[in-house]
Amino acid sequence: MSERDRFVAVSLLTQRDLDRWGNSLRNVYPLGNPDDFSELLRRIDAADADHRSAGSTGSDRQN
Repeated sequence: MSERDRFVAVSLLTQRDLDRWGNSLRNVYPLGNPDDFSELLRRIDAADADHRSAGSTGSDRQN
């Protein structure tokens, strides 16, 4: 599968959801307070920066 065909998802899950999915999720970033969306956005930005520094240029993104 090419980089352009990869699926990307952001979701809010409960612990029950995580228990059900087990180890099939590659990256999980727990939030202390699910109502704190600024923290969610900060963690998404940090994960994106980590991904980019690992070698992805982001050039396959579509706006």
